[in-house]
Amino acid sequence: MAFPYQIKQVFKLTQPEYRIETLPLSLDSMLSKAISDKGYETKDNWYVGKQALFNVPFRFNIELQKVADGFHIIYHLQLNNLVNGTLILSLIIGLLARMQFSYFMMFVAIVSMAFYTLSVLIMSGGINSMLKGLFKAYSVEELAMNYDAENQCPACGHVLEPQQTDCPECGLRVKQNRFTKPLQL
Repeated sequence: MAFPYQIKQVFKLTQPEYRIETLPLSLDSMLSKAISDKGYETKDNWYVGKQALFNVPFRFNIELQKVADGFHIIYHLQLNNLVNGTLILSLIIGLLARMQFSYFMMFVAIVSMAFYTLSVLIMSGGINSMLKGLFKAYSVEELAMNYDAENQCPACGHVLEPQQTDCPECGLRVKQNRFTKPLQL
């Protein structure tokens, strides 16, 4: 059974979900500061965290990639400690259970896959939620909720007519159509 020792995940920071022009110019330093503020240590250009099951330490790094409609934040999870810990834990549990060899191997495979999968989901989910929280203030929905001007689109600033419900520039639904009535059933 082979486990991947490194997993690549992508967090998409693109339009129309995020208003890219409002992002700070020093996005790299903003990411580094936010990650260190969350309590992750830095070692050899990798961040070290303990967020998986049983606090198994894992390492990750982040790279920023410019794409046509925004940015992709690519993070690589390095899982050497997790793979070793998963196999050792499975072997110890299997040996303590005193099973036949065929059942023992099947048990080790099932427990290893379950533990590994849960740990990877917890680690990548933690990093993903940290990034979502960091960039929430730049999302179009958040900007729309905090915007007071009635005749202007909160996403692109286009001046709207009073009867327009969608922005013709960016397509954001600004308000509900007042001429539409709910269905009477």
